[in-house]
Amino acid sequence: MVVDYSKLLNGIRSGSYWALSKAITLIESQKAEDVNLSRKLLLELQRSHHANISQAKPKPPLRIGFSGPPGSGKSTFISRLGLHIASQ
Repeated sequence: MVVDYSKLLNGIRSGSYWALSKAITLIESQKAEDVNLSRKLLLELQRSHHANISQAKPKPPLRIGFSGPPGSGKSTFISRLGLHIASQ
């Protein structure tokens, strides 16, 4: 999957549904280059999230919903994201 990393990262930060859908596809991919890029993306988002938390007042928890047709990878994405967060 060919992805402009900066465009994807900035899109996620700005709330772009396009960027989020591309990130989900990237994270679900089994290609070595996609796995490496998705790890880099998740680590950067996590790092910037923690930096923002330390500089701002605590916010209420964020609830995120995933929807899509059967077989689109919702459960796979949630499972992998949970494993990544749990490994931290």
